[in-house]
Amino acid sequence: MIPILRSFRVHPLCLLISGVLLSACHGSSDSTPAPVTPPPPEPPVKLLGESMVGKQFMPGGIAVDAAGTIYVGNGLPAQLPPSGPAEATIEVVKVSQTGTVSPFINQTSIYTGAGPAVAPGQVVQLVFNSASQTLYALDMGMDSSYSLGVIRPISAAGVVGTLRLADTPTHANYSPVPTTIAQRPVALAIGPDGALHAYGTGYHAPSSTPTVGSYSVSFNGWQTVNPDGSGRLVYSQESGHSSPGRYDPRGPFTYTYPADLGATAGRLGRNDGGLAVDSAGNGYIADTARHAIIKVTPTGSASMFAGAVTEAGSADGTGTAARFNQPTQLVVDKVANVFVLDRGNATVRRITPAGVVTTVLGVAGQAQTKTGDLPGGLGAPMGLAMDADGRLYVTVDKGVVRATLP
Repeated sequence: MIPILRSFRVHPLCLLISGVLLSACHGSSDSTPAPVTPPPPEPPVKLLGESMVGKQFMPGGIAVDAAGTIYVGNGLPAQLPPSGPAEATIEVVKVSQTGTVSPFINQTSIYTGAGPAVAPGQVVQLVFNSASQTLYALDMGMDSSYSLGVIRPISAAGVVGTLRLADTPTHANYSPVPTTIAQRPVALAIGPDGALHAYGTGYHAPSSTPTVGSYSVSFNGWQTVNPDGSGRLVYSQESGHSSPGRYDPRGPFTYTYPADLGATAGRLGRNDGGLAVDSAGNGYIADTARHAIIKVTPTGSASMFAGAVTEAGSADGTGTAARFNQPTQLVVDKVANVFVLDRGNATVRRITPAGVVTTVLGVAGQAQTKTGDLPGGLGAPMGLAMDADGRLYVTVDKGVVRATLP
């Protein structure tokens, strides 16, 4: 006979213990995973590309392409030997967003249309055309006793060309003052339509002769740049004079164009790489020598935008109440804020469309590279660029400072 099991009650505590044991052995389907600690946020001011700094490389001009690749030019005045009797060489490296440095342009690159031999130049400015994938380097070399500036178009494959600005007509209309003058580029910019823009300067003063006398012409101006170096001159200033020779009965001659320079408080001074063009086609010119920023409309109407001529300083403010100290390179963001590399103050300044100037990077009078929190610090700043996300890049003595603004 098979015994019949009697029913019995299981104590609730036993069920609880058995459930815990099963969960421990097999895991629970609704258990919560252990929290993962996120990495600390990246500081707003970071240093990249320290490995490229050395005796033969000083960070100069800088540009960033749409993919975030950083291009940095060598700012040393004589960093590479010429690669041939009719060629001058430049040097540009690539820097990734993680700081990895790789070669791009050097003496082994292919150079086309180099023209007359000149000493190796400083890459003082770089701008990138996203539409054509062309990098433009402003190469400032030294030929005899004067600066020689040429534009070096660089293809994605690393082929380096040469582009010189065409001679521009003068407004003298008086012999023997020349009717055209050669100009050299001192600043580059890419317009909203992808066109290349340049700020050029020129000066012509031959030795006087008894029959001709003496004369000189100086020029500076903003223009678009075609592949052959010609272009539409948007705004220019000129001055010239002629002292009669022995057989010239007309007497001395002087001229200024435009005749009324009140809108810019006189003639523009030296420009060290400062030109930018906003989405509306307005141009912004860094008047480095006079510590001011000039705004020019697409129709050529000029005005003082920020700063006071001949008055250096670091004060924030609106329009002419603000002060700069040797402003150089400029960039414009998507909403027409102009960012100025204020070299003499070792800072970057922001100018709103209304002309309100604030300091966004660096501390005036503290020319040393400092990372971490804003405002950070800039040691010997030279080049300025901005990427598609609005981050700023400044070449400094230790590499490239990347700054994320609030």
